[in-house]
Amino acid sequence: MTRILTAAAAALLFASFANSLLAQTTLDQTTTVPATTAGPEPKPAPITNMDRQFLVKNAQGGAYEIAIAALAQQRTSREDVKAYASRIITDHATYNQAFQELALAKGVELPTDMTASDRVRLNGINAYTGSTADRSFIEEAIRINTEDKQDAADEAAKTPDPDIRAFLRKFEAVDAEHERLALALRR
Repeated sequence: MTRILTAAAAALLFASFANSLLAQTTLDQTTTVPATTAGPEPKPAPITNMDRQFLVKNAQGGAYEIAIAALAQQRTSREDVKAYASRIITDHATYNQAFQELALAKGVELPTDMTASDRVRLNGINAYTGSTADRSFIEEAIRINTEDKQDAADEAAKTPDPDIRAFLRKFEAVDAEHERLALALRR
């Protein structure tokens, strides 16, 4: 019985000591206290239909650009065209990932495939080999990048969403560089 009373007294003494230490401890302004309950994720701010359509169209265009660049690596005969295609694939992997994150933050689930009309274009270019494939890819790359650059400029000018505008401005130089490099391939 004495052991039980001694253990109980020790536990009571320890609890009293711990409480006095806690009472003396204060948090300063920089201390982060973890949340005890996880609440629902905040909902993204609604975006306009124009922005939603742009996000979807841009995602489909990005899928097409990667697909046509991969095709160019296989079908073209010029090493400079293959190097350009490789750069497009690398740059668009980064761009598409960041674009996907932006869209998800806006509550928009993006398609991962190109449009049916882009698939028809891709199949048409796939029929070519050698110098014809080179010219076809170069002209398509110029067309794509000219359109992309204009679409991005239009969207940046019209969108009320500051995140979309900032994203487009961030990648504006990449679009311009892709267009410049594609035009330089035309010879």
